[in-house]
Amino acid sequence: AIEKVKRETLERNAEVLNRIEQALDALREDRFRPVDDELASCAENEETKLRLQRIAAAFDGLNGRVLLAEEKAAEDRKATKEAVTDISHQLKTPIAAIRSTFEILRSSGLTKAERREFEDRMAIQLSGLEKLTASLVNISRLESGMIQLELREGRLFDTILRSVNRVWQKANEKKIAIELDESAGGDDARLLQDR
Repeated sequence: AIEKVKRETLERNAEVLNRIEQALDALREDRFRPVDDELASCAENEETKLRLQRIAAAFDGLNGRVLLAEEKAAEDRKATKEAVTDISHQLKTPIAAIRSTFEILRSSGLTKAERREFEDRMAIQLSGLEKLTASLVNISRLESGMIQLELREGRLFDTILRSVNRVWQKANEKKIAIELDESAGGDDARLLQDR
C-alpha cells in the first residue's frame, strides 16, 4: 500500500512538472495559455493546490510582462521608423534651401549686402542640416543601445520655438503662416524631454 501511494505521488509530481514544463515551452514559443486549472487539478491536498495556484499566477504574470515587453518593443520600432521618416523628409528642406541659395549666389547681379544675406541664410540651413544628421546618428545609436535619452525638465514652448525657427523660412516661402495660440497658456508648460 505504501509503494502504491509513493508511486501515485511520484506520478502526480511528474504530471505537475510536465505541465509546468509545457507551460514554459508555450511561453517561450509565444503561445501561452493560462495554466491555473491544469495545475490545480494535479493537487493532492489543499496546501499543494494553493502552491500550484501561486505558480500558475506567476506564469500568468510572467506572460503579461512578456506581452507588455513585446508591445513596447513594437511601439519603439514604430516610433523609430516614424522619426527616421520624419527626419529624412526634413532633410529635403535645408538641402533645397541650400541649393537655391547657392544658385542665387552664383548669379552675378548681387550686391555685397545681398550676397552676405544669402551666405547667412545658407549658414543657417547648413546648421539645420548638421542637426538633422546628428539626429539620425543619435537614432541609430539609440537603436543599438549605445546612448540613452537624457531627460531634463524644460519649457515645451522653447522646444517648439526652436523647431519652428528651423522651418519658418520655408513656410514663409510657401505662404504658410505659423501662429501661436497664446490663449492656450502653453508657453509655461514644462515637461521632461531630451531636446
